[in-house]
Amino acid sequence: MTRRLPLLINGEFVASQTDQWIPVTNPATQAVLCEAPAATAGEMEQAIASAKAAFADWKEVPVSERARLMLRYQALLKEHQEEIAEILSQETGKTFEDAKGDVWRGIEVAEQAANIASLMMGETMGNVARSIDSHSWTQPLGVCAGITPFNFPAMIPLWMFPLAIAAGNTFVLKPSEQDPMTPNRLAELFQQAGAAPGLLQVVHGGKEQVDTLLTHPDIKAVSFVGSVPVGQHVYRTATDHLKRAQCFAGAKNHMVIMPDAKKEQVISSLVGSSCGAAGQRCMAISVAVFVGDSKAWIDELKDEFAKIRPGAWNDPDAAYGPQISPQAKQRVLTLIKQGKEEGANCLLDGSECTVDGLPDGNWVGPTLFSGVTRTCPSTGKKSSARYSAASPWIPWKRRWSWSTTAPTATAPPSSPPAAPRRANTSMKWKWGRWVSMCRFRCRCRSSALPAGKARSTVTSTPMANRRCAFTQKPRPSPVAGSIPTSRQADRT
Repeated sequence: MTRRLPLLINGEFVASQTDQWIPVTNPATQAVLCEAPAATAGEMEQAIASAKAAFADWKEVPVSERARLMLRYQALLKEHQEEIAEILSQETGKTFEDAKGDVWRGIEVAEQAANIASLMMGETMGNVARSIDSHSWTQPLGVCAGITPFNFPAMIPLWMFPLAIAAGNTFVLKPSEQDPMTPNRLAELFQQAGAAPGLLQVVHGGKEQVDTLLTHPDIKAVSFVGSVPVGQHVYRTATDHLKRAQCFAGAKNHMVIMPDAKKEQVISSLVGSSCGAAGQRCMAISVAVFVGDSKAWIDELKDEFAKIRPGAWNDPDAAYGPQISPQAKQRVLTLIKQGKEEGANCLLDGSECTVDGLPDGNWVGPTLFSGVTRTCPSTGKKSSARYSAASPWIPWKRRWSWSTTAPTATAPPSSPPAAPRRANTSMKWKWGRWVSMCRFRCRCRSSALPAGKARSTVTSTPMANRRCAFTQKPRPSPVAGSIPTSRQADRT
């Protein structure tokens, strides 16, 4: 019989009473590893009520005791790092070394949570007015919720609940239904570290369970990482219900390569960043812009791409694993096909990639496009080859000079910054002034960081759309050099 994952409610792992079960598969074999429950409305209510009840006592626990809980927890995470990584590898398909890195990045945040005392310090100011002193304290909010994606099932939950709980909050975690085994194991170790009942709840499900968290009056803050459409829904719904929200969504990165960059480092970085984790991570490089004579490196880049291959999590020679699902693989294959039809030159095609002994895996081989344009010559629409999804492929473009690179590397909505590769430091500085990175600051409240203080999340919008909050006049473009990019991001 297939194993069924439990829910964590009020400090106990309990079997769900749902009649809806979501299969969790190994993306390399399609074998069903377990089934995750779609928590019932009653179970969701019970989890939130338990977290609310626990908050009443937990907020009064001295910060030093909360820090000691995190010290015990990070020690257990280190002790069980390889075990967690093996679970993670099987349900995500990541290579074992990649999975260990996923876990370790989360451990680093748990370590930081043990430093919560300094993060919770307030501020004082004497004589702000005659005979008046000002004092501020950082206070916990209450019940916080986290909604996490499939691509980092250890790191991103560990971004959220250790810091939120260390700050005096309680937490309801809703991990991705595609790989929920890893978060459940993290929760088991948290209980083993001595967490009081109700500090952490783990519920499983899909949109219905997410909407419950977004609309429930006892949830005070929400943290989300995932796709742009879901992020927009989470942010709008949470803020409509007067909750603090932070949402990190979307990913597409450019690398601009100048002729004086270190060729070997550039090629190694491109191969690793575009194919690592099968391209399914927010900092993957998905577009390379070659400037001037650096185009001559394309043949060597192609050769390095051709040397790597995907494989099973425990294959020491595999560079990366499969796509998370058959649907994710099909989306990538569709984009590759459209890129060819729109006139881009496919130098290396991974569409027909197979792995010996694993015929059912969601494999996509390294793929390299050249001659990519901003729009399809025949239709005038945005080129499909530019939008490479989360996959091990990379389109490249050529520009003759640094100044003509700026419009090409202007990032689309919700992407991290482009990464220039150049030995000349002064030109890197100019990059920050010349290229419009489409940033604006979205003021929100953080649930994953110590609660009670405003935090700012940088997302993206075309710079031409930014207007002064007071005059409603368009802001000067950073390309014109009138406002340094660092200050531009601060002015809202």
